[in-house]
Amino acid sequence: MAVIDDNRLHVVKDRGRIDEIHEKYDFLTLKGNIGIAHTRWATHGAPDKALAFAEIALAAYTAHNLPPDMEAGLEESAFYDPANFTFPCSAHVVQVEVDPDTGAVTLQRYVAVEDVG
Repeated sequence: MAVIDDNRLHVVKDRGRIDEIHEKYDFLTLKGNIGIAHTRWATHGAPDKALAFAEIALAAYTAHNLPPDMEAGLEESAFYDPANFTFPCSAHVVQVEVDPDTGAVTLQRYVAVEDVG
């Protein structure tokens, strides 16, 4: 679980249900309102149709199940080339470790950079 508070990233590496982890650590003292904790994604409007990150990672790397024009993997990059440049801008990079045996995802590092022009 990671919470951004006072321009600092507070990271707790633990496993278990979110409510159990919340009880073990004193998150109520943090003033931040941005956090990363859950490793399941649900479709908009249908939270009962959810996948764990491990299921998504397995599907992305199981090439024989992908459409013919899609490469295996969970990597994406894009470049924005506007007619007129705009400022400010920022970049966020997340480094995670995925246990290949269990599919458990551990946040290793989260870095954010801001450029206010």
